[in-house]
Amino acid sequence: MGEDVITLSVALEFCKYDTQTQQTIFENHFHNPNYYSNDWRNLTAKEIVKRIEQQYSTDLSRYNFNKAECAGCAFNTNCYNLFPGEGDEGKCLNRVCLAERNRRFLVASCREIIEQYPDVELCRPQYGAVNEDVYAELSEQGYAVDTAERVYPFPECPEEPERLTDDDEESFAEAQAEYNEEMEEYRSQMDEIEQMLADGKARRIVKVTNNEIAFAYVPVRSDEEILSSPASKESADPRIKLLAQDKRNKEIAVERIVEDTKQLIRNTELPVSDFTAFEEKYMYYVMLSDLKREHYPNRRNKLD
Repeated sequence: MGEDVITLSVALEFCKYDTQTQQTIFENHFHNPNYYSNDWRNLTAKEIVKRIEQQYSTDLSRYNFNKAECAGCAFNTNCYNLFPGEGDEGKCLNRVCLAERNRRFLVASCREIIEQYPDVELCRPQYGAVNEDVYAELSEQGYAVDTAERVYPFPECPEEPERLTDDDEESFAEAQAEYNEEMEEYRSQMDEIEQMLADGKARRIVKVTNNEIAFAYVPVRSDEEILSSPASKESADPRIKLLAQDKRNKEIAVERIVEDTKQLIRNTELPVSDFTAFEEKYMYYVMLSDLKREHYPNRRNKLD
């Protein structure tokens, strides 16, 4: 506050969280944000509260992994609440465990989606909150991660109204008419998007936010835009993407070979003895690749 980095209203919201969470939020979003989307310094207190709840909330109802073990966990606040509210799953007091469970669930779910839908690309939006740990792990496992500036979510399907016992016919008829209008607009939007996908004007992608995986679509640039940007042309070419993915797969294979070799050497007991004549020749043969050309014997002198 002394350096006017955060306002008083934001500081009052910070006080509701533990010291570690406060420090993490400040370092990632106020002191040294690593992405433009992570910079919260010019946001209002209301918007900051919303983003904190999305990214740092420990409310278990915001997470989609199997929480059967969480019900009786000592770190669940519901274990100390005699009368939890309906639908209240409690809050987790162990942020490390919560983040790890969420990461494992998102990685497994994303791999399942990619295997089930081979034509869907894994994409990281350039703007907006994303789970960087999940993208990093999937990239290490050999999955190609694309980055897009414009990512659009699919429209949400409206929910059909339910007739309640105390609803009169007029109120239900109004709700039903409103639902029909929203449903017609939803179908129109979906038909337009599906046509764009069929015509090659958009591509279907999957993105990973903090707590969930969502389908979205990315418009494909026009020929004029591609021609005006060589880098964009290369990134849009599927051959370039396949070559990049193949290169990454080979890098991972080499990394695993090196790691396996190190593990083999550590676990193998090597006999302590003098070099044999064969081992000495083999050692010199390996060293030849590092021999400088200036140290090669002169062929003319050798002939003399």
